[in-house]
Amino acid sequence: MALTHQQIELNLDELGADFFVGNLHKWLFAPRGCAILYVAKQHTDKIHALNSSWHLYEGLNAEFIDNGTKDHTPFFCAEASLNFFKSIGGFEKVYGYNKKLIREGSEYLMKLWGTDKQDIPETMEAPFMINVQLPRLKGVEVSGESTMKLQLDLLENQDITSVFITYLGVNYCRLSCQVYNTMDDFIKLGQAVKKLMI
Repeated sequence: MALTHQQIELNLDELGADFFVGNLHKWLFAPRGCAILYVAKQHTDKIHALNSSWHLYEGLNAEFIDNGTKDHTPFFCAEASLNFFKSIGGFEKVYGYNKKLIREGSEYLMKLWGTDKQDIPETMEAPFMINVQLPRLKGVEVSGESTMKLQLDLLENQDITSVFITYLGVNYCRLSCQVYNTMDDFIKLGQAVKKLMI
């Protein structure tokens, strides 16, 4: 079974995967709560839904399809999400665009702010995500509470959606890129943060 999930291309048959779990939201454009569970045929009798309902021990599909009063809407969107992903170029085009933009955008921010990215090997970085260190900012301490306040301030006052985190005593801007982003998004974020620099 070959599938494109998140930011990497997977072939579960080649991997010899027994199990695989992943979300289709965000990187494949499905609503939150839309996920996949892959179970190799030899293991389907070992997997059961956490909350048992009408079809306990009636097989993998039966147990997971109708367990309680959850909203099934996200699952109905899965096929449309995958079709949309293919229509905009599929894995190669989306991957190429996002990887190029996240590199250019993060380099722009690091130069503007005079900082660097999180010190991890490039081989361990997610293709479309990078943590860039924040500069020292007015009113922003090194704490999760302080970076959350910054995040909310930028959203409410400048219409900028971004994520800020504190890790091992350093504040970072967690950048992620998707095909609807452009370099203008990085410029807007960069300039908003620059105005707060000490």
